[in-house]
Amino acid sequence: MKILVANFSKMINDSGGLAKSVCSFSNAMIQRDHSVTLVYVDGIDGKFFYQIDPQVKIFDLCRMNDRVIKFPKRYKVMREILRPIDIRRARDLNDRFISKYLLDNVKKVLELSNPDIIVTFQPAASRIFLCDLETQIPVITSSAGDPEDYFHTYPVGELPALEKSAACQVLLPSFINALKSRFPNLIVEDIGYVIPQFDPVDLNVEKSIHKIIFIGRLIRNHKQPHLLIEAFNKIHRDPSVSNWIVEFWGSGSDSRFGREFQDMIRKYNLESKVFIKGTTHNVEEVLRLGDIFAMPNRYEGFGLSLCI
Repeated sequence: MKILVANFSKMINDSGGLAKSVCSFSNAMIQRDHSVTLVYVDGIDGKFFYQIDPQVKIFDLCRMNDRVIKFPKRYKVMREILRPIDIRRARDLNDRFISKYLLDNVKKVLELSNPDIIVTFQPAASRIFLCDLETQIPVITSSAGDPEDYFHTYPVGELPALEKSAACQVLLPSFINALKSRFPNLIVEDIGYVIPQFDPVDLNVEKSIHKIIFIGRLIRNHKQPHLLIEAFNKIHRDPSVSNWIVEFWGSGSDSRFGREFQDMIRKYNLESKVFIKGTTHNVEEVLRLGDIFAMPNRYEGFGLSLCI
């Protein structure tokens, strides 16, 4: 079978759960002897953070035919103005960018891949194929989080693509009703992520230093790593935790919040107790050396960092 995998988001050096899921799914389909083409929207040169099978044909819609198409500055300004006022309209600018500037490249990828089925990882991608291009190729829309969010924070123009999908995949059985209650005839299946199995850790080993581990992007409103700093600041002077430290693993230290986060560590004089470690490809070893896994996240679709 020829499968077109569409993630209309960034992939270059992205260590997030969505990028991991896209790569894992594409690799798994190759292992099952399917032909896979992966299309994404990034606009910068570089490599994927996660391993991708070399047999997967890859296209960046922003970098095709020796031409780089960048997100217009006026769209960026409008998006930042709208974001705190109307998140749906702000996100719609991303869709408008693809529809106006990248549609010809989407058509080109469709022609080159000639897929039997399209698997998208967000309604925005499904909208392009099913509403803009009106393709007759079956589209499966895969949800990376709670699909209830679609009806509150996603652009209204994406919603018809859900109903037009051949099927939708959600991560948990509790997510099914969000779609079935709106689209009773829609096929919805819950398929969770595969959880890797590691050898058990001996928790009775004597250690001179104990670690609290956080794994995730350093972003305020979703992962909320600052809450762990606030909590640790309240206890770190207690003699019973004098040999405990905190390690933050993940991207985002160079972002605005990442810099504020580092200022917060200095404010509480925790430089010798709290460490920002960056990204890692060896999550198993990071967890093996830890004692407590802290997950102060505000919400999660499935919580890959906890599952791994």
